Amino acid sequence: MEQRSTVRVERVIDGDTVVVSRVGTMRLIGVNAPEEGRCGDDAATRFTRRRLKDKRVEYELGEDRRDRWGRTLAYLRRGDTMHNRALIEEGYAKALTIPPNDKYADRFEAAEEKAKQRDEGPQADCAQKRQEVALGRARANERAERAEQAERLARRVRAAERRVKRQQRRDRGDRGDRGGAGGGGSSAARAPKNCSGVSGPIPTPPRDPNNLDVDNDGQACE
Repeated sequence: MEQRSTVRVERVIDGDTVVVSRVGTMRLIGVNAPEEGRCGDDAATRFTRRRLKDKRVEYELGEDRRDRWGRTLAYLRRGDTMHNRALIEEGYAKALTIPPNDKYADRFEAAEEKAKQRDEGPQADCAQKRQEVALGRARANERAERAEQAERLARRVRAAERRVKRQQRRDRGDRGDRGGAGGGGSSAARAPKNCSGVSGPIPTPPRDPNNLDVDNDGQACE
């Protein structure tokens, strides 16, 4: 038969940890409220403080009576309500089963499922916030990936343009060499010194010694 003792809750540390008279620090069995700084921790702490602070409660020890930090492991009841289960059922904590302290595990898991079906309370709000954060990160990653793809494409286009311009310069140089070999004399001597008197654009002179093709498009005196 379970043995219960009555104590007074002197201080609430967080949602699932309190300090009680004659015992000291007590960790509630079967529940896991958010740690300090996590989403929902303030709400869980306020819930426990509102229900238990300065109240007399009954406690029932677990089979394992202490955790590795030396805290007493117990179930707390105020009247007919077990606070461990209330935390879960109201959406302030999740069920956490650690054998051999699993006497009420089925009840706690059922309470968690009930809270999920209602889809309300701090844990539901936190789940929604986590989804929103994950969605935001996914969208940011997608934008970054698109930007990176666009930059890679732009680099390829610029590289192709540079190759085309280099080839055009080589082609103009080859034409100039062939013209010089066939007609004799200096190609620079045959090139006009300026565009005065030149009617319309003309093919860029070989080597373009007088810089008549200012935009390097193969047409001079445009």
